Amino acid sequence: TEPNILDSLGGAAAPGTTVEVLVRLARGALAAQLSLALPMRFFVARRTVGAGVSSLFGRVLLSASLVGSATFLAVLPLSLALVLGVTSSVCASMIIYILPALVDLKFRVDDPLIPRSLRLAGSAVSLLVGLFVMIGGLAGNFLGIAVGGR
Repeated sequence: TEPNILDSLGGAAAPGTTVEVLVRLARGALAAQLSLALPMRFFVARRTVGAGVSSLFGRVLLSASLVGSATFLAVLPLSLALVLGVTSSVCASMIIYILPALVDLKFRVDDPLIPRSLRLAGSAVSLLVGLFVMIGGLAGNFLGIAVGGR
């Protein structure tokens, strides 16, 4: 595979064949999907990151920063395996371990079935495991130790 997914599509398609037509249609569909979906993602990201930004100039500056940083990262010649590995390391550890532990530690809802100290200890362990998994996954991907790394 190539770093640019569009270069990976149709590398073996012979000109003038049905496969070439299908590859061109797939490329067009991918470009249309990205063109239509990315503005919605940037809208959500801008609303999340810049919730307190109310001026037009601030929103434009934040939008330009988000699009510029995404564009900068997209043009880097990174392997798809590295990108997916880093994304998976961060997202999986955050969703499975870190965020639930942080929510539990923040709100500390009393549960009559579980003693408070046991619940806090469980959340602390979950947080530490999540950080270990995230840091280990990132290191493994960047050092090429993980499967599919550099």
